[in-house]
Amino acid sequence: VEKWFGTMPASKKPALVKVPAPTIKRTEVTVTDAFAKLPQISFSWHSPARYAEGDAELDILGNVLDTEGPGRLYKTLVYDKQLAQNVSAGQSGRQFSGIFEVNVTLRTGANMDEVKKIVFDTIAQLTKEVATDREIARTVTRREASTIRSLESIFTRAEVLHAYNHYLGDTNKITWDLDRYRTTTADKVRAAAAKYLTPDRVVMITTQPTGAAK
Repeated sequence: VEKWFGTMPASKKPALVKVPAPTIKRTEVTVTDAFAKLPQISFSWHSPARYAEGDAELDILGNVLDTEGPGRLYKTLVYDKQLAQNVSAGQSGRQFSGIFEVNVTLRTGANMDEVKKIVFDTIAQLTKEVATDREIARTVTRREASTIRSLESIFTRAEVLHAYNHYLGDTNKITWDLDRYRTTTADKVRAAAAKYLTPDRVVMITTQPTGAAK
């Protein structure tokens, strides 16, 4: 680096401008997709920034909802009610804020209103009742395993270190990062859900295959 770039003069670091999250003006949007085969409903909420308070808790909540098999939404919509082909949920933190999303790909003929009610009722339950110790432990184990796997490749190891440096200014944060999950509590998960995942903060995007009944 010094050989090839050492003679280049350093530039002044630009000021960091924090932009507030945009105000939600439309809570429901319907779009069509010529390539889609099945309808999909996406639920999105503004959420904490990456590594901020509540970020890990919402990440855990996403796993509580969408883990294939025991996940609360996955089990209800895919197995029990057979209304959905697939369910995914998760927290995606960024520099200044994040997005928590629930995506449901419906089966042909499934009742959208019923799916919406199940999603909102399940999340509402988690804002009042704590997730079980087993649900949280399962997520922590998955997080630890995925972190270890990410360090096996030199490229992904570099990506992990870069993320810590970019967001936290310190590459030596891997233990701290894992401890966010290891030391959190069921009540903190519930509190994060109650703070961020309220019905008045959600945007729903319904994707209909072209020609499908609305």
